[in-house]
Amino acid sequence: MTSRLLEEGKQARLAGQERAKAASKELEEDVAGLTSSLDREIRARVATISANAATIEKQTADLQGSARRMGKINKQCGSILNSTQIRLKDIGHLQNWVELLDQDMTLLDGMLAIVDGEQ
Repeated sequence: MTSRLLEEGKQARLAGQERAKAASKELEEDVAGLTSSLDREIRARVATISANAATIEKQTADLQGSARRMGKINKQCGSILNSTQIRLKDIGHLQNWVELLDQDMTLLDGMLAIVDGEQ
């Protein structure tokens, strides 16, 4: 009876060890599947981030180029504005000069009328 109990205990231990090994193997497979899934997801995210970083770098370079071009255009516009202001000032001076000449001509015309009237 004792040997039978020992034999049953041994078989129960062996069965428990087999179940533990099977459960351990199943757990390892589940963990491997989970890590594999996480690894794929992380790799996909890293690839997306890397692609986005390259896109952002290109857009940054494009914006810097645009800013340089806008700076040049801004300088050109400022130069045109300054020269236009000078020309407008000259036109104002010219207009004043024309008005003075017009007054002088009107005065001379009046004087000639007086001289012609005396004769």
